[in-house]
Amino acid sequence: MKFYDREAELAALRSAVTKRPILGLVRGRRRVGKTSLILEVLKEKSGIYLYVDNKKNEKALLSEFGEILTKELALPSYAKVEKWEDLYEIIFSHDKLVVIDEFQRILDISPSGINQLQNYWDRKGQNSKAAVILSGSNVGMIKKIFLAEGAPLFKRALFDLHLKPLKFSNVREILNDMGIADIAEQIRVYAVLGGVPFYYSLLQHGKFNSWKEIVNEVMLSDLTPLKTEVRDTLVESFGKDHASYYAVISAIALGKSKKKEIADFSGVKETSISPYLYDLGELVDVIEYAVPVTEKKTWKSKQGQFTLSDNFFRFWFKYIFKNSSYYEEKNYEYLQELISKDFESFVGRAFEGVAREFIVELNKSGKLPVKFSKVGKWWNRKGDEVDVVLLSEDPSAAMLIECKWGKDVDSNKVMSSLVEKEKLVRHGKKQVYYGIIAGGFKSKAEGAMCFDLQDIDKTLTANSKQRPKLTEFFDSIETDIPLDNYTAFKREVYKRKYDL
Repeated sequence: MKFYDREAELAALRSAVTKRPILGLVRGRRRVGKTSLILEVLKEKSGIYLYVDNKKNEKALLSEFGEILTKELALPSYAKVEKWEDLYEIIFSHDKLVVIDEFQRILDISPSGINQLQNYWDRKGQNSKAAVILSGSNVGMIKKIFLAEGAPLFKRALFDLHLKPLKFSNVREILNDMGIADIAEQIRVYAVLGGVPFYYSLLQHGKFNSWKEIVNEVMLSDLTPLKTEVRDTLVESFGKDHASYYAVISAIALGKSKKKEIADFSGVKETSISPYLYDLGELVDVIEYAVPVTEKKTWKSKQGQFTLSDNFFRFWFKYIFKNSSYYEEKNYEYLQELISKDFESFVGRAFEGVAREFIVELNKSGKLPVKFSKVGKWWNRKGDEVDVVLLSEDPSAAMLIECKWGKDVDSNKVMSSLVEKEKLVRHGKKQVYYGIIAGGFKSKAEGAMCFDLQDIDKTLTANSKQRPKLTEFFDSIETDIPLDNYTAFKREVYKRKYDL
């Protein structure tokens, strides 16, 4: 499958590897596209790719790496890599980009391999011309190597690139290339597969016209490679601790949204639950924690909720996890009927995410009443909620938006509901605007901005065509943010590309 999107990440990584010396980390969940991103850079930079195969022992792995380095660097035949010191001595003695993929596996194969890299980077790395990129997906090991205080490579990586799932606007490019051009069907497919590129690569050799055909292909089949995907993702991310993470995410999938509820259901002590939630949300990107957008002190809010944020995980837990007996006995026909009964209702949650992405694009393009600086959801303890709320300080304004996944939405009824809810939303703004985003309308209400699927289609298509070239995008950042302050650099990249 061809390479899609990742403009900001590609631009940052391409520039990063031109600076020498550099030691960087590329991480992200299983199958999110780390290797594809790295290989895209290697196409241009003529680097060396080393893959850590955990089925090999230390001797076999080092021997393989030695053969690759000898060939790529034209080393003399007597050059051997028999220990980790030999490997790093060669790498840091040459002006070459070297990528070590699934680097964290070295911790299991030979912990000394990690310590020796620390040793060589501290002693020789700063004076070398090497560019070393390390990539990995096991969160537990990545933390032990890089992120935890006292870890061997703690604060030594000059950049830490966390690759996240694709947004809907990128996914629809893939679906367009597959021949699924109807935006309603694209949203349905996105509701099933989410933003992990690999899931779509499974479809590239077939001809699919609907979400039902895709579900049958990738989920309800004896031969599907995604049969154990949720478990495999957690195993690869957390190793031997995966069972506890599975229990935590199962609790959230079943509607437990508070720390105590999740702890009680999963069997993890409440005093120990925070690291699990952090890892699943911030490092693996499958859950999210949110508070009402109007909360000023978010860290003190008592209304925060944990929910599943990944569409594929949501689909799997709703239809497969809850019906595992039918799934294991391969009663796919029953599951097909079950899914079809309320699938349109299920799509509504994913549609909210698409609608928010659309609204952010409108806001960036200056097509909303004012320029808003904050976006989120609002709810209260009584069960009232507003799907999307935008806030601005100057001018003092708010915009309340409801999302309805339906073809014949009564916009006047929705507008009346919004006006009533506005009285409950304590936003403290002088000017209030209203909006409705729906699959289609019976008629469009006065007093509200009404958007349908055609509006979403036009906006996302137009913005996709207007994306700057990679060099143009990066040049606008490179001039004022030095690479050695990579935290500020990365923040600026995302601010200019994704923020409001």
